Amino acid sequence: MNYKSSEIETEENNFRSVYLIQFRAEDGHRVRSKAEQIIDNWLYHKRIVHAYERRVPIEEEVYCDFFIPIGKKVWIEFWGLEEEKYLKRKEQKRSFYLKNKLNLVELTEKDIENLEDVMPIKLRPFFSTLFSF
Repeated sequence: MNYKSSEIETEENNFRSVYLIQFRAEDGHRVRSKAEQIIDNWLYHKRIVHAYERRVPIEEEVYCDFFIPIGKKVWIEFWGLEEEKYLKRKEQKRSFYLKNKLNLVELTEKDIENLEDVMPIKLRPFFSTLFSF
């Protein structure tokens, strides 16, 4: 799919103004959902350096949920909604990651239920073999 930069920027701004930051993770990051708080806390407890809502370094104005700047840089997206407008945004963002050959880890609500098992499997390809989860 081909998306205009202004279209995704509008969607990003709308999303960020509708879904307000309302939870605090243990490392002090303020996040928008309970699931993001769980992800942030997991990364913090595993001592994985990460940023919340970092701008993705591409031409379009896109923000990831989490960014891990170590190893083979990783962008994490938590797909928490099933609304039509959100699903369109999800596909737009996926296409930007693919087009720019960025390492994307995608998480769903089901993954949150088993984060301790799921995250090491999803992150392992991007970390040194010496890293222990």
